[in-house]
Amino acid sequence: PPPLRAPAVALMASTASATDGPLPTTMRALVAKPGADGTPAVEVVDRPVPVPGPAEVLLRVVATGTNRAEIMQAAGKVPPPAGATDIMGLEAAGVVVALGSDAASLSTAGGAPPAIGLRAIAIVTGGGQAEFVCVPVTALVPVPAGLPLEVAAALPEQWTTAYQLLFEVGGLDVAGGDETVVVYAAGSGVGTAALQLLRMTGRRSVAVAGRADKLAKAAELGAAVTVNYKEDAAWADTVAAAVPGGAHLVLDCVGGSFFESTAKLLRTDGVWVLYGLLGGPSAPGPALGMLLRKRIQLRATTLRARSDAYKAGLAAGLAANVMPRIAAPSAAATSVSATGDAAPAGSAPLRPVIEDTLDGLDAVAEAFARMRRSENLGKYVIRVAAE
Repeated sequence: PPPLRAPAVALMASTASATDGPLPTTMRALVAKPGADGTPAVEVVDRPVPVPGPAEVLLRVVATGTNRAEIMQAAGKVPPPAGATDIMGLEAAGVVVALGSDAASLSTAGGAPPAIGLRAIAIVTGGGQAEFVCVPVTALVPVPAGLPLEVAAALPEQWTTAYQLLFEVGGLDVAGGDETVVVYAAGSGVGTAALQLLRMTGRRSVAVAGRADKLAKAAELGAAVTVNYKEDAAWADTVAAAVPGGAHLVLDCVGGSFFESTAKLLRTDGVWVLYGLLGGPSAPGPALGMLLRKRIQLRATTLRARSDAYKAGLAAGLAANVMPRIAAPSAAATSVSATGDAAPAGSAPLRPVIEDTLDGLDAVAEAFARMRRSENLGKYVIRVAAE
């Protein structure tokens, strides 16, 4: 890949309050270029550096992540929402370099106004896979000192999604509880985040995945039970046996092919949170009857097209309840108390699970290819520029 480059020197539009030095007028950015056969493909292009609106800031992107929703966009299957940029990328980690005209009067998710030089992460509707991106002030989650931005880049989309699924859509109390939750795709970025949030809040989790290494990681992150659905033909029965009375909540990114199994392992009045369709959009047989018999609450959700106000609420929750406990993977490998004993599960630091960090926007295509082959355990991070 090409070397990471410093921003080119040029003048920024005068509608924003910017850093002392000049900012570039053009930047490198990633856009979708789907193949004729629907194969995901992307291209790095030059685009104008965006100018932040009144309630936005301009973030110089240090690192970004990769997500399956972006692969769908790169394949031409999921266009960006109306009004969103066609530049790829649902998240970014970087440094604030310019303020919109009203930005200083607003508060970030951390509660303080933004300032030039603020290190922050954010989910965005698009534009994160570029050298600069505009972000609503309320979406900015400050990054603690000492946490590298290329590590923080693994947090926004997947940890916000996990937080949303459990506490906003799933209805769990972030203060804690005794529910049992089943997590599908437990080795994914969302899955590994959800397992840690469940451990943080004192809940019992059951991890379902198709690889032994992913299940070993899930156990390390707090899963009480791990089940390999590829090796265990009766995996749903195995889960049900481990959860007498049934699970309170299932986080389901699979959909159709797991429908009957999910209905089986949920308890009466259980909550089914559907956030993906990796197993297809169609449910077999008497699907509605399965739900009705057990009074199962099916709650389907997405995140990208949600309003800025909704995302601001999630960002505030992440800033208050998650970021103070985030540690870099190496620092969080072992958690011990002041006496040297193993720390209680609920006090263990939270850490993003990163499969690999790749250099440059050109490397996004390689990350997508690896994800399509299901090679990753956790997140691919793309390093865009030096911090």
